[in-house]
Amino acid sequence: MGVRARERIWKGTYICEYLGEFIDIDEASLRLSNTSLTTDHNYLIVVREHFHPSIGNRVISIDARNSGNIARFINHSCDPNACMIIGHVGSDLPRVGLFAMRDIDANEEICFDYGSPDSSLSSTVCHCNTALCRNFLPEDKNLYP
Repeated sequence: MGVRARERIWKGTYICEYLGEFIDIDEASLRLSNTSLTTDHNYLIVVREHFHPSIGNRVISIDARNSGNIARFINHSCDPNACMIIGHVGSDLPRVGLFAMRDIDANEEICFDYGSPDSSLSSTVCHCNTALCRNFLPEDKNLYP
């Protein structure tokens, strides 16, 4: 699967929001442990929020498997053309928007990096085939007890 631009998307343009069920990291780990890597798809993303030291940090996951939107079909790339930006609008829960990092041509696949700079690499082979490919998909160690 994948998502392609229907028309040119200019750098900085909002593409869509990553929607799904908000769950804590323990529930995300449980769901991931019940997922077959050969037959099931993983639509979990981990959101890390760093607040003022007096408030602390928060880690939450969004599971788009049953209540997601088109964003869950956007593939990974080690050299992405879109990125996620986290914000808050009228709620304590984070909203995750996908934005174009550069101009995206019509019919070009939209993709984002599933990891972060501090992500470790999983044993799942990456198929992005870009010059910057890390050969394996990133993973969040907090999801694996």
